[in-house]
Amino acid sequence: MANTSTENQIAEEVAEVNEQLSEQVDNVEESTEETKELTPEEKLKEMQARRMGMFKLEMSYSDAVYFRNTLDKAPYKGPQQAYLLIISKLEISQICESLKGGAKEDKNQVQLTSATLESISYFLNNREGIGADSAQKLFTASMVLRPAISEINKLDSEIEELSQSLKSND
Repeated sequence: MANTSTENQIAEEVAEVNEQLSEQVDNVEESTEETKELTPEEKLKEMQARRMGMFKLEMSYSDAVYFRNTLDKAPYKGPQQAYLLIISKLEISQICESLKGGAKEDKNQVQLTSATLESISYFLNNREGIGADSAQKLFTASMVLRPAISEINKLDSEIEELSQSLKSND
């Protein structure tokens, strides 16, 4: 299937955003290493940058293909979900391409943006299926995302806690 000009434009935007996010995460990691003692405001900003960045997870080629195929069939509602679906599909398709050629079940470390992780998780959580085989595949796929989603949720809690602490100090 040939890419349309819109898909090419979105793919270029995704690549650019991913590159910018990687640079931001690198900058945050470098600044964190340089200065050991951060103010609460600086710590909040650093945590928010990490929250919007890339997350590592272990994924096989088969996992990536499952996610891509799930997104191909995912129902969506409105332009925001459509956009998240498109962006997530493009990012997971890039992962599929990078994992192609290796053993299908070998786990590889990959990075996905928090937006893509949350989008894939959302569409998996809204997926309907029939039968034990389908349920097993869905559950197994959700476990691939679980460590990164847990990390995102932990960051959200820490950000909320620090934000509340800063508000109460004002």
